[in-house]
Amino acid sequence: MQALDRTHPVLPVTFAATEKRTHNYVRHGTTNLFAALNVTTGEVLGECRPNRNGATFLAFLKKAVKPHRGKEIHIVLDDLSTHTTPDVKAWLAKNPHIHSHFTPVGSSRLNQIEIWFGIIARHHPPRHVRERQRPGQTDP
Repeated sequence: MQALDRTHPVLPVTFAATEKRTHNYVRHGTTNLFAALNVTTGEVLGECRPNRNGATFLAFLKKAVKPHRGKEIHIVLDDLSTHTTPDVKAWLAKNPHIHSHFTPVGSSRLNQIEIWFGIIARHHPPRHVRERQRPGQTDP
């Protein structure tokens, strides 16, 4: 498994504390995955998008809840800001049967959909892994 480039250095183990590392990391190009997991059926709806703005999130949200029209829907959101745009907030206000719940910062691994992604990643490794070049290292 490749190590992440953390945004801050890892703090070493000391007598009174365990190793500390940030939850965020430097991204080297990304694809933004929007996913919805129906916990009753196990069905997953997913879309990859080049950006993660409010308009993209709202389009996905509408698509995800459409099959469940008229039912109480609970969505678990991470700590990104895509769900705090005025358009998304207005749409959620007009749809009171949709209830938002938020994962704490840095705890996405507790999220059911993140667990599902982890299983997929272990069984289907990426086709291309970007190797980090260390200072002073040259290409072979």
